[in-house]
Amino acid sequence: MECPQCGSVIDPPAVCPNCQRYEATVASSQQQSLPPPPPLKTPAFGQPAPSSPASPQPREMWETIVTTICIVPAIVISMVLHAGILFSGIWGGVGGCIGATLVTLIKHFRNPTDGLDAAKDGKATAALVLGIIGMVAWIIPIIGFPISITGAILGGTGMQSTKQGQAIAGIILCEIGCVAGLINSMVVAALQIHR
Repeated sequence: MECPQCGSVIDPPAVCPNCQRYEATVASSQQQSLPPPPPLKTPAFGQPAPSSPASPQPREMWETIVTTICIVPAIVISMVLHAGILFSGIWGGVGGCIGATLVTLIKHFRNPTDGLDAAKDGKATAALVLGIIGMVAWIIPIIGFPISITGAILGGTGMQSTKQGQAIAGIILCEIGCVAGLINSMVVAALQIHR
């Protein structure tokens, strides 16, 4: 490398013998010779920011509202009942599951899926079976919640199968099981707390 000050040949990291300049000045002169990075393209005011194809789509406002409408009442009821943080978390989580499942159903009916996958037929059938079991299991919420939530998740995945009717029926039954289990656990908690 050459010293940018005097032109002497030096080996980095070293000090130029003639002008006593450090190798850092040589490195900085090499960095200046690199081409500048391309400018960032910013969207015009009011335009949405471009998203990469791999990034997930942002949630629409109605999705957030539906989910919030399902979560907030469960948490407020747990606060009114003085049920504690555990019940608030459980009831809020079940409310969130109910909201997410409703969003999945609404999205499906707004934009029906064109590409159907026969490999997901088992998930649709499992959602229906778990929904039927959840209709009985809500009596004991600690059993009913996991069954209904698992069925709702499988039903959401099974919406892209050739058995969409089974997936939709399973989701609806799981929703009913979740709501019934939620109401059951709130009533039991209210009775136990105010005894």
